[in-house]
Amino acid sequence: MRSFNIPLHLSLANSLYTQTALNGGVSINADFQQPKAGYLVSFKDGLIFDSISTVNVHKLSGFIKEHLDMNLYFGGWIDQQTKKVYFDLSINVPDKQEAINLAIEKNQLAIWDLNENKEIRTK
Repeated sequence: MRSFNIPLHLSLANSLYTQTALNGGVSINADFQQPKAGYLVSFKDGLIFDSISTVNVHKLSGFIKEHLDMNLYFGGWIDQQTKKVYFDLSINVPDKQEAINLAIEKNQLAIWDLNENKEIRTK
């Protein structure tokens, strides 16, 4: 049987897309690890798609490849108000108020509370 080596950025893109579609959102690092506690804040805008059915996984894998050398989380989430799908780069901030302030400074719609497993809107 022939084995295939799938490039890391393609594997991450497929995992990020699949988990976002199934669970409404996810954040993973380049080791496919999910953060356990704290608050995820996007600090760099990434890709926005009109719906989960319009996500271009090849475009997503290119975005991931471009940022693989950074020690960050790749995040995907579906905005339940608009159904738009966001893929971006996130950092894990331990303090809630610091995370909210950073999100406001970076003009982000929301942060993700890992402790309560819920979105906190900032707009």
